[in-house]
Amino acid sequence: GYTNLFIEWSGEIKASGKHPDNRPWVAWIKDPQSFRTIEVDSGMAMATSGAYEQHWTVGENTYSHFIHPKTLSPIISSSQEVYSVTIISPSCALSDALATTAMLFQTKVETEEYLQKIQQKLSEKFNYVIIPNPTNKSAK
Repeated sequence: GYTNLFIEWSGEIKASGKHPDNRPWVAWIKDPQSFRTIEVDSGMAMATSGAYEQHWTVGENTYSHFIHPKTLSPIISSSQEVYSVTIISPSCALSDALATTAMLFQTKVETEEYLQKIQQKLSEKFNYVIIPNPTNKSAK
């Protein structure tokens, strides 16, 4: 019987109804230096994927927990231009799938092209936020 909800579990968010203070629902996404706020409208879901929490360094390379589907090897996150991708869509499943897949691309341009291509094919519309990797000089 609840109509006004803001639910977060493992980095995914679903908003429904109205905030008790009659303002938009607000979530925070991690930026390399701080946090950013983002509004999540009622009926929308948000998921963020990034390599900033689950990674390890071996020699000169920092590897992420993302496995490249062609090489079956961990992606070298220190060479990626993208720090994280946040997707806002009608469902948590769609947001999570798109955000995770978007992290497989090396450059910000490739990531944006992928998301724009998918946007044209889907009936459900979504928004995205791409945060550049501060350790990659070409990402800025």
